[in-house]
Amino acid sequence: MADVVELAYVHADPPTMVAQAMSAALGVTLSLRESLYRGGEYFYAELPDGTALRVQHNVDLDELAEPAYADAATVVYASMPRWAAATVGALLRRIDLVPVIVD
Repeated sequence: MADVVELAYVHADPPTMVAQAMSAALGVTLSLRESLYRGGEYFYAELPDGTALRVQHNVDLDELAEPAYADAATVVYASMPRWAAATVGALLRRIDLVPVIVD
């Protein structure tokens, strides 16, 4: 099994706006889904290279998903093969997503 990289990003705009910007930047449609666990509606896409993208409210089980970024309305989680991380990360930063710093 290939190495997988898990990245997280935050943004001040609501998930719908972030998903639209990501769709335009990546040329992929993020489908709307529903989950009580992920704070209600969220967006999801799988890219041909195996990258999985999830755009959600900054909420998990009624708590902040990323507490260090309480002012962020949206969290983007990206799971991808290690070889795709630099390219996907660069594309996501082009739409002003802020990488989550993990201590």
